[in-house]
Amino acid sequence: MTPPQYDNSHSSARKELFYYCEVLKNPNYEELVAKVVRRLRLEREQQGRSMSAVARAAGISQSIVSLIEHDLRSPTLETLLRLADALEVDLGKLITLTLKK
Repeated sequence: MTPPQYDNSHSSARKELFYYCEVLKNPNYEELVAKVVRRLRLEREQQGRSMSAVARAAGISQSIVSLIEHDLRSPTLETLLRLADALEVDLGKLITLTLKK
């Protein structure tokens, strides 16, 4: 599933809202978020990147990345988008893959 295309002026906010709605429609959204986080962690590890490097690229602290990856803190959608962008991963595709499994 991909979000509809809009003009670039508000596309980031619309994309975020689209993903948010897709996640919330899932009755097991907490489980879905945990699975998405695991996929992001696996992607980070496959890229050979440290938590610190990804955190810097995402504009968040390394401690937040650690808490999220160790399931001690639930990420906001904005944080998931930042992490996915830092890893150059399409969050929509990642959510779609996660929903299919």
